[in-house]
Amino acid sequence: MAGAKETPRQQMINLMYLVLTALLALQVSSSIIDKFFFLAEALDESASRTEKATGLAVKAFEEQAKKDGLDKEPKHLKKVKAIQDLRAKTAEAIAYLNDVEKKVVEKAGGKDPEKPNRPKNVQAETEMETLMIGTAGSKSGEGYNLQKKMNSFAADMTNIVKNVDKEFDSFKLEQLCVDFIGSTEGDKKKDYAQRSFGQTPVAATIAVLSHLKNEVRRYEAEAVKKVGVNEVPPSPDQYQGFISLESSVVATGQKIKGSMFLAATSDKIPMEASLNGSPLKKNAQGIAEIEFSAAGAGKHTINGEIRTKVKGKDTVFKFTQEYTVVQPNIVVENPNIIALYEGCGNELKVSVPELGASYNPSYSASGGSVITSGSKNDIIIIPNDGAKECVLSVSSGGSRVGERKFGVKAVPLARVAVMMGGTEVDISQGISSRLANLSIIIKPDPNFAQALPKEANYRADGVSIALKSGGRTVANVSGLGSLGSLSARAKPGDLYSIKVTDVKRTNFRGSVLPAKVANPIVNIPLN
Repeated sequence: MAGAKETPRQQMINLMYLVLTALLALQVSSSIIDKFFFLAEALDESASRTEKATGLAVKAFEEQAKKDGLDKEPKHLKKVKAIQDLRAKTAEAIAYLNDVEKKVVEKAGGKDPEKPNRPKNVQAETEMETLMIGTAGSKSGEGYNLQKKMNSFAADMTNIVKNVDKEFDSFKLEQLCVDFIGSTEGDKKKDYAQRSFGQTPVAATIAVLSHLKNEVRRYEAEAVKKVGVNEVPPSPDQYQGFISLESSVVATGQKIKGSMFLAATSDKIPMEASLNGSPLKKNAQGIAEIEFSAAGAGKHTINGEIRTKVKGKDTVFKFTQEYTVVQPNIVVENPNIIALYEGCGNELKVSVPELGASYNPSYSASGGSVITSGSKNDIIIIPNDGAKECVLSVSSGGSRVGERKFGVKAVPLARVAVMMGGTEVDISQGISSRLANLSIIIKPDPNFAQALPKEANYRADGVSIALKSGGRTVANVSGLGSLGSLSARAKPGDLYSIKVTDVKRTNFRGSVLPAKVANPIVNIPLN
């Protein structure tokens, strides 16, 4: 947008442009397409009236100078030359923008024979991106040339005014096509062309060009006025009321937000806005803001009204907007979890598809606790020890969405596995008397390990092995460091009795907890 010191009329035009550009983030309907064409036509009409007013003001300026006998003065002639240069630069910029608009219409299939003022394909987003942005990563589209020319125009107009007299050294017209600074990481990477013409239908592209034409005429008027020509802004003759909701599909309890505003080419117009008979407050930009909680599933209609004066007459604009309230569906993803494990960090991904990008969740749980992890959709539920059920409550933007109930089960017992040479011993087959490369590991329940791998980490801090023959103990050792003494005394028909004690499990927090195994004693026959 243009810089500071804008007239109230232009501030309203800028607001119209900004609000309608914001609608590009929504699915564009035919009614919105019509609004873009209305905006383009209103801006073109405003630019035309501004041009006429500037021309009349210049003519009056010259006539007054002649009347006062100043038309031959060097200072006056310098101003006249500057005005001529300003108007020539403006004509050049307008001609360029008209040429770009012609390319846009041609890219959209040419003019519609039934609607001569509109192209055939009004929603040709892909074609507009190809024309205005270029192929992916190339930055070869017309939008980049447009940005360069429009910013050069502003700089040239500034320099022409400054060269008239030193008193104008502080005069500056801001660049017309600046790179926006977005709020998200994705937006921050987008330049002017991408933000203005990416995913943009033809109607919106034409509206952007019409806005630039209007800005060019405004810059001309501002520069000419600075040189010494007073311009009287024209009166508006077109008005239109708009209502815009951030989303027309909401969940019960979710806030419905939007804006109601007038689109007009005029100075700031006082207005009274109401929704369903209740007055609305206006913000600093003169936009009436809508916010209320949705209730009752199904389709609803809101009725808006704006009261203002048009050409001195009280005028009322009325319009309606439909929205749909849906029952939200809480989707919980973790295909390996059927029920939650007590005392464990059960990792889940929670979403509410109906809320889309507006999903701004907060979580709580009865029968347990909740930890947010990573993105807004990732959580960890820790059921209390002994709990039979855990209920997850989900809210979005401070409004309750719903809840999901989960059964809770105890951590299944792990088991002792005897390993020799990296292979688990088949106890039913027995082993030779020689204990070579023997080790003991604790294996978790496979379903538990698959569902919660960060919880299934076991170890045994106590291991003893006894050699038994004929039902009595022949010898025993503590740990696995003296197995050779047992092997030397063992013979076929004996058995090794392995006892595991002091089993530990490390959970997702890194805490070490006591654990139990299903088979603390393992007897292995000797072949």
